[in-house]
Amino acid sequence: MTSSEHTYSPSGEPLVTIRNLTFRYPDVSRPALQDVTASFRPGELVLLLGGTGSGKTTLLKLIKHLIAPFGTRTGEITFRGTEVSRLPKKQLAGEMGYLFQHTQDQLCMPTPLEEMAFGLRQLGVEPAAISRRCGELSCYFGMEHWLDTPMERLSGGQRQLTALASVLAADPSLLLLDEPTAQLDPVHSRSFLEQLLRLHRENNMTVLAVLHQPESIFFRADRILVLEQGKLLFSGTPRDTADFLGETKHPLFSALPAGCRAVQTLGYPPSRGERLLPASDLSRLSAKPLDPHPAGAPVLRLKQVTAGYPGRIRPVLREVDMTLSAGEIFVLLGANGCGKTTLLKAVAGLVPLLSGSIRLEGEKSTLWRPTAFAQAGYLPQDPMELFDADRLEEDLTAYGKTRGWTRDELEGLLNQPLFSPLKEVWTQNPLDLSGGQRQLAALAKLMLKRPKLLLLDEPAKGLDAAASARLGERLTQLSRQGMAILISCHDPDFAARHGHRCGFLFHGQLLPPQPPETFFAGNRFYLTSLQQYLPAKQRIALLPEQLNVGEGEG
Repeated sequence: MTSSEHTYSPSGEPLVTIRNLTFRYPDVSRPALQDVTASFRPGELVLLLGGTGSGKTTLLKLIKHLIAPFGTRTGEITFRGTEVSRLPKKQLAGEMGYLFQHTQDQLCMPTPLEEMAFGLRQLGVEPAAISRRCGELSCYFGMEHWLDTPMERLSGGQRQLTALASVLAADPSLLLLDEPTAQLDPVHSRSFLEQLLRLHRENNMTVLAVLHQPESIFFRADRILVLEQGKLLFSGTPRDTADFLGETKHPLFSALPAGCRAVQTLGYPPSRGERLLPASDLSRLSAKPLDPHPAGAPVLRLKQVTAGYPGRIRPVLREVDMTLSAGEIFVLLGANGCGKTTLLKAVAGLVPLLSGSIRLEGEKSTLWRPTAFAQAGYLPQDPMELFDADRLEEDLTAYGKTRGWTRDELEGLLNQPLFSPLKEVWTQNPLDLSGGQRQLAALAKLMLKRPKLLLLDEPAKGLDAAASARLGERLTQLSRQGMAILISCHDPDFAARHGHRCGFLFHGQLLPPQPPETFFAGNRFYLTSLQQYLPAKQRIALLPEQLNVGEGEG
């Protein structure tokens, strides 16, 4: 099925028009975008779906010409009828707001307050108006208590909110969002999307958003565009898109709201998942339990760990106790800024302990990484911290040699389903990769270390649903081989699907870990997408694949 067979035609003069757009990065054989034609009218909310590396980020950057990537472009992009390459820079900066996929590519000032004011000063806004806008936005997003906090001390979610507030300060008519909820915990993610809907509705703002998890906003969008390998595969209403992806068994179907997948169990079309099923249908559903995980021997022990950063009055972690066993996937959950990243860094030897101890296979951790801890692979929240060379090929090949990998072994790694997409960007600069591609490249580099312990900070961030599933499958394979894996995660579905135990960090302390079914059963806000769809008293399963009709356990 092609985009010409399934199209949605909005009324009114388009704000943005794209005609026959093709773009190719240097030294890459396949175009990042190929013959894309689309338009967006004022006040329209459009979601852009696509797999990792399908061209979503490239399309957004080409629309905002000021940050267009280097390469060869043909075709036309117009804003209010004028080709974007001919628009004044001030108009591009003021009327088009862009939230980057990686906040480190966007933030440049030392504090959130200065960041919000910076862009307005560049646009020549009066000081009084700057103060008013910054005050309004900081209250709107609940930023008052950390407006003057140094940027390096903010959590990833706080930096994301800072970047968004800075974009909105200019009062743009077009908002381009590249994975805006990637670094937000589930509660703040839903809150952010609700705020986005309100902004769109009350200000008639045109929004084009890339979302890998469009759960709560999917059916409230005006239109969905689906990109596949740089081509526009489909354009239509949310209901039509759900049915199209379900009927074609497209890998992106797993990214749709859990209701779309749940209703299929009863034989309904996916679009029926927009509304809750009646009680008569819900009563027909039962659920099979998640697979149990046998406990192995403990390899990592944290005892009364208290840790923090210089200059802070209170430690980030307070008297944390935990164990991690061989072959176990332990998932850390909690709000932005609760200490998940700090805990991972403490285990990796990157944050000093104020008290307590961390032992890996009986060896005590220090900031100098003794022998046992040198066998730990740490994926930071910003994967770019792991790259040194200007080309991905040079970076991974050089590092592989230092770790004793042969060329055949490296090719074997790249042929694994999880890492095979990297072959298409093998000659590119890591800076030019999409968020998901950077994550995959960083994970591949970690595997070259042959670690015994994996410490992963938001490993599924930026990955589409299919790539996230492949990541989970690979981590499960590694755990079966005896690897211990500690993950920080904002995605309850990923935690429920792949985690063996889940631990909640709150107020610097780790609450008693539990298996996913026990952990999520007691929650009211940290819920999987299926739990959010089902009524509170009928949450019989965590995941759609657990559902049966009239059989199994419930």
